Amino acid sequence: MNTYDKLRAENPGRYPANMGKAWSKEEHDQLLQKIEQGFTVEQAAELHGRTIKGVKSRLHIVAEGLAAAGTGLAEIMKITGLDETHINKHIYGSEPFLLKRPGQEQAEILQTLRDIKGILLRVVAKLEEHQ
Repeated sequence: MNTYDKLRAENPGRYPANMGKAWSKEEHDQLLQKIEQGFTVEQAAELHGRTIKGVKSRLHIVAEGLAAAGTGLAEIMKITGLDETHINKHIYGSEPFLLKRPGQEQAEILQTLRDIKGILLRVVAKLEEHQ
């Protein structure tokens, strides 16, 4: 018996039935469908027998995967129901999300940053030559 099973056994009715259990692919897909349909995190938690924190954690995992795949902020917000603050805090720490400008993809912004870095490195090299 794992810790969550023990908690539920010792406190009947206090903890959701699926608290601490792994998310199945089917349950994962159902969660995203419900969020897309406008369900709140609280409603989704109740429906799935999960804690609110458990549902939020799952949505953060989804958001991280989407961000890593280059999905834009607006789309991540639409799919997960998370607001920009949650996405910034849980995916990027205190750093702002790279996609604040509409219409720009993360890959384009990252390439621009790499280009700027290259230019700065060349400027520094030129400056060092002249010292």
